[in-house]
Amino acid sequence: MPGEAQNANAEGLSVADDRFANCDALILAVTPRMYTERLKLPSTDEKVAFVEEYVHPLADPNPMQPVYYSGEESDEMSQLQTDIRSYIEQKTSEWMMNGNIDAEWETYLSELENMGLSRWLEIKQTAYDRYMAE
Repeated sequence: MPGEAQNANAEGLSVADDRFANCDALILAVTPRMYTERLKLPSTDEKVAFVEEYVHPLADPNPMQPVYYSGEESDEMSQLQTDIRSYIEQKTSEWMMNGNIDAEWETYLSELENMGLSRWLEIKQTAYDRYMAE
């Protein structure tokens, strides 16, 4: 690859090839050449074309960076989110199979509130406000 010769180690390997040769996890240190020549999947071009045509036009050109939570916030978020997400997935599956969403909607919202949805949103808002103040 262009520019690799000047970064060669004593054995004549480029820095990237040297890392690949000495990495225990191997696949985590794939060189750019190996990726393009050996690991490229036949469907890659089709996926790239799809993303460029259908996803990029809808993507936010200036996305917000991730917000960070304190240790306590993270622990509480994780606990709340596990229960909330599980319940949402369960009800979504039930409604897809059996319908009845309109009749159960208010109970669903009440159950989410009982599970701590407002607290979950409060933690997210606090982290966002902290991010925006920086």
